[in-house]
Amino acid sequence: MSSRRNKGFTLVELLVVIAIIGILIGMLLPAVQQVREAARRTDSMNRLRQITLATHSYESSHMEFPPSVVTVGGQSKIRGSIFLQILPYIEQQNLLNQTIDTGDYYGVYREKVSFYANPCDVSLGAGGTIEHTPWGEYGLIGYGANYQALGHIRGTTSDVDKMLRGFGNLTDGSSNTVFFAERYMSMRNAAADSNNDNWYYNIWAYGEEYWYEWNPVFGAYPEDTENPEIAHRFQVLPTEGNADATVDPLKAHAPRSSGILTAYGDGSTHMIQAGVADEIWWAALTPAGGEVLDARQ
Repeated sequence: MSSRRNKGFTLVELLVVIAIIGILIGMLLPAVQQVREAARRTDSMNRLRQITLATHSYESSHMEFPPSVVTVGGQSKIRGSIFLQILPYIEQQNLLNQTIDTGDYYGVYREKVSFYANPCDVSLGAGGTIEHTPWGEYGLIGYGANYQALGHIRGTTSDVDKMLRGFGNLTDGSSNTVFFAERYMSMRNAAADSNNDNWYYNIWAYGEEYWYEWNPVFGAYPEDTENPEIAHRFQVLPTEGNADATVDPLKAHAPRSSGILTAYGDGSTHMIQAGVADEIWWAALTPAGGEVLDARQ
């Protein structure tokens, strides 16, 4: 009488199979994470490109670039950021219409514009709004405009015209001048929002002479310094959300260790390495400094 062998797995065989599967998953996981990060980076660069092209469309219609921030209303300019001025060119005309009654950003700054959220942001992830006690909800953006290249309308309405800029003002060349770069959406340097002085957000529509840390710009302050190239250097993975946070709300922020994503005035997008020299980054910010140094990767 012949015996029949059980065709099922033994316990040892099953454990071996489980171990092999675990090893394979461990090998594949970093690759999957790299693919996802590459997809987020590509998405972010596309958003930067579209924002720059919207700026070009604005320039074609108005014969001037929209300023990075307008802190005084007047003439044809709405008080608020450049991201408010270009709304019609990213298919958000209806949102801009909400500013007609007030002439400033107050009518829309609580609104979320999904396109303005940076998929690579590490401060709020894919979110686009934040609830801030006691002021309510803010609509945020994961990018900032280069103050040096795009200017600032401030003071009185008589200052409006002299601060407007076009391609003719980019004597270093549009392909050598950064227009936009990544910025954290949330820049908290306190564990709670009980102290508003330590609780900053990158509000997409904001435009104020005071609390300028909330304006979605970089390269602006401090204005008078002997070492502007150091003062305006972008930060790499600064921490936020606690009392020991290192994030500086006046700068651009790289949400990865390798570098920061930027869009230049010609619409091209580039990663600028984390280790780029201070003076080269500053040269990329100034539109007419006469120092054409290549910061791109």
